[in-house]
Amino acid sequence: MMMSEFLGVVNGGRFQPLSPAPTFPGTLRFTAIQMQESLPPESGELDLTPFENQAVLIEGHDGGGWIYSARITDHASPIVTLLAKQLFARNF
Repeated sequence: MMMSEFLGVVNGGRFQPLSPAPTFPGTLRFTAIQMQESLPPESGELDLTPFENQAVLIEGHDGGGWIYSARITDHASPIVTLLAKQLFARNF
């Protein structure tokens, strides 16, 4: 299965997606747990609070609400975060 990339801004400890645009209601959540593991995804949930008010790029397998085998691949400076918000015209 191919990994997907998710770009968003962390707001209140939650991921607010910029790209790709969400295809379902609700918040995306990220877990380091692999899809086939028999553990609840919450047990490996990524802590996004260190990236508050920053744009982050996260890679993982889309499980429809939960992103599995997730890892943060990059995070942006304040200037780049502001540009990303403006580019995708989302208010946070």
